[in-house]
Amino acid sequence: MVDLFYATNTTHLFLREDLVSSPEINSYTYVVYITIGVGSAEQDYRFVHALSGSYLELWDGTDWIFVEDITVAEDDFNHSLIFQVPVDFIGGLGDSHVTVRFENYQGADSFQRRQDRAPDKKDYKIRKKAIPNIPVLALPVFVGGLLAGVYLLRRKFTLP
Repeated sequence: MVDLFYATNTTHLFLREDLVSSPEINSYTYVVYITIGVGSAEQDYRFVHALSGSYLELWDGTDWIFVEDITVAEDDFNHSLIFQVPVDFIGGLGDSHVTVRFENYQGADSFQRRQDRAPDKKDYKIRKKAIPNIPVLALPVFVGGLLAGVYLLRRKFTLP
């Protein structure tokens, strides 16, 4: 995995996973886990893109239960997978504590040998519109540069 993004509109949840190379469902199973609520130790939903199809499942406490087929677009040019899930099938997205993690497994239709996980520890917390894809330390540098640029432009166009 190279980069991860999240977006939503009134009808769908979108999760994009950018990969090093084009997705290979003959060799890998691509999964996104969603957890809703504080203190939940288990994932509530998983979105699967595998050789057998693309679908949404719900964890019932003991097993994964099929909910609905979903759309997963493969973008070979950008080496991306875009999971598109109707929000009607996922309860609790308005909750203030929603986390997500991406996992890729070796083998078609396999959940046995995890190849990659993002993030490496814990899960991403979804905040409103996006999973941050830049390091937190880069934000102050960006804001500082922006303020310096505004200051210089203001100074340049101010009459003496």
